[in-house]
Amino acid sequence: MDLRHINELQQVIERLTEFASRVKESSGDTTLRQEAQGQLDVLAQLPGVLKYFFVDEEKNSALIRTPDAEILRAPTHSDKEFSCTPIFIIGNRRSGTTLLSYLLNAADGLSAVPEAFVAGDIVTMDRLFTTGHRTMKALDEPFPRFLLRIGRLIDSIYSEYAARKGKRRWASKELFIPHRLDLLDAVFDYRAQFIYAARHGFSVAHSCASRFPMRDGLPLNGNTSLDVETYLNEWISNNESTMDFYERNMNRCLLVRYEELTNDPLSTGKKLFEFLREPWTDDLVNKRLGDQRLHGMGDNKIFATGGKILAAEEPWRKWPKALLSTLGRKANPTLQRLGYDIEG
Repeated sequence: MDLRHINELQQVIERLTEFASRVKESSGDTTLRQEAQGQLDVLAQLPGVLKYFFVDEEKNSALIRTPDAEILRAPTHSDKEFSCTPIFIIGNRRSGTTLLSYLLNAADGLSAVPEAFVAGDIVTMDRLFTTGHRTMKALDEPFPRFLLRIGRLIDSIYSEYAARKGKRRWASKELFIPHRLDLLDAVFDYRAQFIYAARHGFSVAHSCASRFPMRDGLPLNGNTSLDVETYLNEWISNNESTMDFYERNMNRCLLVRYEELTNDPLSTGKKLFEFLREPWTDDLVNKRLGDQRLHGMGDNKIFATGGKILAAEEPWRKWPKALLSTLGRKANPTLQRLGYDIEG
């Protein structure tokens, strides 16, 4: 029921209460007065019972998250709620997210969290947020506060890992939640910074087709039996959602193209660290990058080069013209949004 039905029920309760009160006060029949008092006792309990089924939006507006919260995307809690300003690396797989993790982890104060995907898994748990809605109504727990509790849980896990590594701030790579980024942002009170790793869709499709079928088997989950097209469809879907999020939150998001990072790591790295408000030194690239091994975060290219950032390869440029043309018709709108030339 909506608010209109709730108001109607309240009016009925008020009329019945008024009638039972008049009977109790005016009747000369002792039994009738006792029955009227019994009715009054029952009616007095009904508003409390309704509370467990409905949220009175007029009287309990503080319990809910209003649309303005996610529209304006402004923090509502103290900045002391989290151990640091969270950093999330987002984007499609094979787009340079691991390279960015290694680059951040090379800094003295930053710790890249291994691929546990704690945050991503939590924000895809629908029943958890259903519980939050139920808690709001039954326990008077404000839903924004419930979201904050989830953010603090994630932060406690990541920050303790960073502290064990002697770092003061953490960065988490979260790949598989392009449609849940707004919820991830909400549980961190719209305070997190996001690094959006982008790469040309054809390069991603080629890289995926070269790596994943051998490891995971053929990609049979698409509407085509052409591997590179299946992975390109994934790239389009993920980047369209991620780009929407990026455009809504440009003050806290930085788009880093893989090609720019690999062709000019020094200037791109400086821009990245300036965005994060972290100190930069030129030896973060190559020298310090190659001195580390992140547990649970492997990348064959990083290991093969000893941590050196090499210019991006683009083997897709040798694809047949007909393939470039057919795939280009699908990918070009997304390529343009990401700042790439159209193909085909």
